Amino acid sequence: MTHPSSAAHPLLWKRDGADSAGHDVGVRQELETLYHAHAETLLRYSVNATASLEFAREAVQEVFLRYAELRQLEAPPPTPLVWLLRALRTHIARRARERDRRETGRLSRSPVADPAPSPETLALLSEARGIIDRLAAPRELECFLLRSEGLSYQEIAKVMDISVGTVGATLARAVRKLEHVLEPQEGANR
Repeated sequence: MTHPSSAAHPLLWKRDGADSAGHDVGVRQELETLYHAHAETLLRYSVNATASLEFAREAVQEVFLRYAELRQLEAPPPTPLVWLLRALRTHIARRARERDRRETGRLSRSPVADPAPSPETLALLSEARGIIDRLAAPRELECFLLRSEGLSYQEIAKVMDISVGTVGATLARAVRKLEHVLEPQEGANR
């Protein structure tokens, strides 16, 4: 088994059968499996929600550490990806509130902004900015992003703590907005 000791992997493990927090091997393997299956999805979600690659990476690491703590006390959740996304969403919102209290006293979409974005960050954000410009409502953007990651309406509803019907209506509004914005571009390409 490969131990995730590189900088690309946020979880650092000891090789003696327990991880750095004393978790057993089964939990460690479960975390590794979840990380490899869902880290990219969580990172994309976090980058789109925060506009900061550095913050997004920290947030994903924090969520996996929280999951490790949970697993020491409880059985795994029925849908780990939903649990991870809810925890990530909560973490991002909490950090946004903390920052806003310190700086301006108002809520914003971006908890932490990179002072000088790297080329990698700019490339990741260019696509996200196009979507954000077309989907002004934060709920529409969040539903759209979660759906684009392959989550079902039921899973999105659990992540966002809204009804399945609200997910459907929100996605329908988002799609109408995108169609409206893209229609003039399609006509110009003909």
